[in-house]
Amino acid sequence: MGKIKLIGAGVVILFLIIATVTANVFIKKYKYEKMRADRLFNNNVELTARESHNTALIYTKDEFIRVMTDSLQNALKQLQIKPKQVIKIVEKEVKVFIEVPVEVPVKIIGPDTWSISDSDKCFTWSGVAHLKDDSLKVTRERFTYNNTTTDYFYRKLKFKFLFVKIYSKKDIEQKTVSECGESYERSITVIKK
Repeated sequence: MGKIKLIGAGVVILFLIIATVTANVFIKKYKYEKMRADRLFNNNVELTARESHNTALIYTKDEFIRVMTDSLQNALKQLQIKPKQVIKIVEKEVKVFIEVPVEVPVKIIGPDTWSISDSDKCFTWSGVAHLKDDSLKVTRERFTYNNTTTDYFYRKLKFKFLFVKIYSKKDIEQKTVSECGESYERSITVIKK
């Protein structure tokens, strides 16, 4: 009788161990699939967003290698970086549009010759204009463009309760601010499987 109870207890313990291991395997698979589905959903949201100024895509290493453009492959080759070494790529494009008519100071420096110059917060340029017969020829002699672009990296706020703020240790957000014009940013983050 005691032997049967011992065998029964052993079978129950073995069953509980097998059930626990199986549950852990399924929980890990579920978390991986949920993370994968969330990542794909967020990538689709980023790509279809109305404001396409800033996009932040997250790829696995295999997905990143499949979607790499030729220009990106050439850039990585020139930098001697293998695609599997890439952790994050941030492409920035700063565009400045000035479509407001502005009077430009003009100085006469000779017969049918004028000195022209203009400046703004981020640029200065100067040139000389020559009038010959019916045509006006403008030669730009100097052009300087200075646009300070600053990247801010900061920890993402996980949650806030009353006066207590908890920040993430792993999730870092990036914000780009340009002195002139608009800054367009495309960010690709490569994660491990």
